[in-house]
Amino acid sequence: MKRFAAVFAAVISATSAHAAEPISISVAVSDQQVLVGESLTMQVRTVARVEGDIQVEIPRISGLVERSRSASEGTSISWSSRSKQQITREQTLTVELLANKAGTLTIPAIVARVGGTA
Repeated sequence: MKRFAAVFAAVISATSAHAAEPISISVAVSDQQVLVGESLTMQVRTVARVEGDIQVEIPRISGLVERSRSASEGTSISWSSRSKQQITREQTLTVELLANKAGTLTIPAIVARVGGTA
């Protein structure tokens, strides 16, 4: 008998040390259904237009075990005569997860902060 784990999109939250500065976060999973014992990949992408490091908090997910995590980061700086300097920070976290429980699994809130300490 095959046992499935269905994974649903995460609730996300993003805050900035500078309230007027935009920050966005998106979450994608490689598969919506996997068999127990199979892996799936979750990518958390955060983009912020403010100076400072990006901190992302990914809570434990009941029914999924984290096997590995990697991060890539980038910074771009642009100038214009009207808006002066604009810094854009981007971070992508890639998390490999193993399903160890059958049923409907929900990814809890993922929080991203930028521009200060978490």
